[in-house]
Amino acid sequence: MAVITISRQYGSGGREVAGLGCERLAYRYLHQELMAQLGDELGLAPEQIVDLPDHRHRTQGLLERLFASAINPLGDPSGWALPARLEAQRRTTVQTFQSLIQAAHERGGVVVMGRGGQAVLRGAPDVLHVRLVAPVEQRVARVQRREGLSEDEARARIAERDEAALDYVRRYYDLDAADPLLYDVVLTMDKLTTVAAAELIVRAIAHLLADAPESYTSAAP
Repeated sequence: MAVITISRQYGSGGREVAGLGCERLAYRYLHQELMAQLGDELGLAPEQIVDLPDHRHRTQGLLERLFASAINPLGDPSGWALPARLEAQRRTTVQTFQSLIQAAHERGGVVVMGRGGQAVLRGAPDVLHVRLVAPVEQRVARVQRREGLSEDEARARIAERDEAALDYVRRYYDLDAADPLLYDVVLTMDKLTTVAAAELIVRAIAHLLADAPESYTSAAP
């Protein structure tokens, strides 16, 4: 079974599309429960399975910089290395999640949302990489309805989340997540419903499997 990675601009309907795609294809979404199962198969301890979503990575980085700036330069020198230690821990977490994504790929039938999935599985022939984008006004309206925010709050959150997702892929994979060449399908959601977008992804998977080597189409649904 093939795997789908979905990269999206915040507020473009990515989670809804992913959910509909999972229902249509009988796929599983890579969430905490599946991560725990995959981690157990890899021999990872439960405390090692720590998810690091795109937006949390950026928030933690900011907190670390603020904390580092507050360290007394005349104090304990061992504290000066705290930001570096935290960065090392974060990179270890990202590497662990890379292993989980690769394990999900080996199992197949999984949708990976964000978290550098398009980079981790780049070049894999049985993976469909999808990017969802939408006009900012449409995204603002969606985020306002979904999260009960004012227009200004929604715009600020969209800008923050979009930049965090771009920074995540740039920081850990040295790639531009907005580069259309990273994706097999780029969907602009201004005219598409989430149902229509999910249907296009299902059709794209069918074409991918139709052209795929027998080594992995034999296990396809």
